Formats: sequence, C-alpha cells, structure tokens
Amino acid sequence: MDTTERKNQELVLYITLRSETDAYFGLVKRYKLLFFADRLALRKLGRPLSGFEYRKMEFVPVPEGIDSTIETLQTQQDIVVAKRPFYGYTQKKPLALREPRLDEFTADEITRSANLRSNFCADNFFS
Repeated sequence: MDTTERKNQELVLYITLRSETDAYFGLVKRYKLLFFADRLALRKLGRPLSGFEYRKMEFVPVPEGIDSTIETLQTQQDIVVAKRPFYGYTQKKPLALREPRLDEFTADEITRSANLRSNFCADNFFS
C-alpha cells in the first residue's frame, strides 16, 4: 500500500472518530467533511490533506476511491459501518474501531483537521 492510500485511510479514521457522537454523521457528511478538510488545507497549507480527487455528484463532491478505502478499513477491522433508520432512510454510520495513526501527517495538517468540525460547522450544518 502506498503512502497516499495509507494517509487517506488514516484521515477517514480520524474524521470518523471525531464525528462519532454526531447523530447526522453518515456517508454524505463524511464526504463533505473530507472535501472541506482538503479545500481548507489547500487554501491554508498549499496542499490538500488527502490524495483524493473529487467528482461532482448531485448533493456532495464524492472522493474517488472512497469505497475502496472504506472496504480496506472494514477488511482490516479498523472501521465498521452500522446501518440504522434515520428520518425515513437508512443511514450508513461509520464507527472507528481503533485510533488513527497520525504519523503520516504534519503538525499543521493535524491541527487543521482537528479544528475542522469545531471551528467550521455546527453538528447539523452538513446534514
């Protein structure tokens, strides 16, 4: 596995762990948080946090290869995706089963991603 894929996995785990208590956190909100984390880092640091490229979808930019990343994390038993009813839909809520390894990230990148949810949005802003 290359460095970019490993970094993507750890970023997904980090955002998942930090969003655990958010009732609105599911697939769509994860996509939005990843997108905004990358865009904010690009603006502030001159480079995105992840190696994801995004494709425009109807409601949210979707990271290319995210399904493969999630599948790998599930296979490694690092993440589990719980399905639950949510306002008439089925929400796919990811849950981290381990702490992310942050050694792939610089101190600035960790700070940016740590502050993303608390400084950028209220819990239901992205829902």
